[in-house]
Amino acid sequence: MNDPLEEGRNKNLNDPRREELKRIVREKGLLWAIAAMVEGSIGYDTPNSAKIRIQQLMEDKYVHGCERSHACFEGDSISEIEHDFKYFQKIEETHPEKVTRLLHIIEKVSMWTHENQVGFGLMYPTMNI
Repeated sequence: MNDPLEEGRNKNLNDPRREELKRIVREKGLLWAIAAMVEGSIGYDTPNSAKIRIQQLMEDKYVHGCERSHACFEGDSISEIEHDFKYFQKIEETHPEKVTRLLHIIEKVSMWTHENQVGFGLMYPTMNI
């Protein structure tokens, strides 16, 4: 009998896109990857939650999804990360100053408490960074 949860877990762990995503994190850095997920998520990810998911990716662990990955990516957190990285790379090409600002802000916000990071995430879509 096929267990859909186990199938999803195996797909996540064995996804061939993982190596490319890990290469991007090694090349661009953890802060860049966190900022990409915060920007792409328009408030769903806090710097801390993005960091946890990037660390899971880098350690070859199951990358947990969130409300956004289930609502927009059929529960596929690898697709979500891939989308966020590609989107952020496009922003970096067209608006590098925005990426610089965002990296600076994410670096500071990542030191805040969980509650304050959630508040930041809720306000993020309207902050016009």
